[in-house]
Amino acid sequence: VNADDGAIIASKNANEKMYPASMTKVMTLLVAAEKLNNESLGQKIEISIEATDYSFKNDCSAAGFLVGEQVTIEDLLNGIILPSGAEAAYQAAIMTSGTLEKFVDDMNKKVQELGISQTTHFSNPVGIFDENNYSTACDMAVILHAAMENEICKKVLSARNYTTSCTQQHPQGITFSSKFLNRIDRKFGKGKVVGAKTGYVNQSRYCAVSMYESEANKKYICVTGMAGKAWQTVYDHIAFYQNYCK
Repeated sequence: VNADDGAIIASKNANEKMYPASMTKVMTLLVAAEKLNNESLGQKIEISIEATDYSFKNDCSAAGFLVGEQVTIEDLLNGIILPSGAEAAYQAAIMTSGTLEKFVDDMNKKVQELGISQTTHFSNPVGIFDENNYSTACDMAVILHAAMENEICKKVLSARNYTTSCTQQHPQGITFSSKFLNRIDRKFGKGKVVGAKTGYVNQSRYCAVSMYESEANKKYICVTGMAGKAWQTVYDHIAFYQNYCK
């Protein structure tokens, strides 16, 4: 998709239902960030046992925060995206909306605001497989575009690496890395991928959404699914950007 005018440059099954897996967390980040401001990013929040239990019981990826750990909101937001932390997503939902159910309602209100409610619906902030947690490749492009318009989201989604603030539980902090962004940086030298989020569920295999800025300063968004391996998503996005984006 040309991010400047919304034109679809190349597509296959772009409007078919897909399960977005952890690409869901782009919307989670956006909804949370819109309730925050830059001044709030340094504030501390305590990780609850409900957050870590939610991650464990649903067999999710985790940022590594521990029960009772006092982390900054900025740490929490980066924990949602770079390591795809379910406990971070859960805690951000409770922090900004009060309950998980209210946060999911807020996600779907944002879906309506973006004009994609006919083909996208969320049932959780993590991307856990659910028949009612669905989207399309086209809609995921819309969601990423909206997130990249938010300065807090843009900073998080574009980060290659991030180290959390020091806590009693993690005196050296926790270092997060975006495998997708670091991998694509090593393999693709023309222009720059300026934001991304990957995901995986059995029903959609390895999937990813990214934004690319070409050497001509034009912006494009790519969304892919059904890759057999995580590295394949990197090569899929490189192929699109090389072949279609000038």
